[in-house]
Amino acid sequence: MTLFLALGLLGSILILIGFILNEFGKLLATNWRYDMLNAIGGGLLLAYAIQDRAWPFVLLNGVWTLVALRDLIKGKKPSSKAYNNTLPTK
Repeated sequence: MTLFLALGLLGSILILIGFILNEFGKLLATNWRYDMLNAIGGGLLLAYAIQDRAWPFVLLNGVWTLVALRDLIKGKKPSSKAYNNTLPTK
């Protein structure tokens, strides 16, 4: 297994962890941890796609990473209060 393949697999796992936690209601998409998983995972997949010269995936993961980083830098999504909540209150 090459280093870039391992990075790509790790990136995929991080994005899937965020997705699965969100689907099961354990992590809101408005939480900074969700964006962190997406930013790191997307960045690792971007490195893999560049190394592999998979240009459609370079575009996809480049945008994915930039959007997640934008949300992290802004520190909010729909509202700053919702951004800091991990789970909805019932």
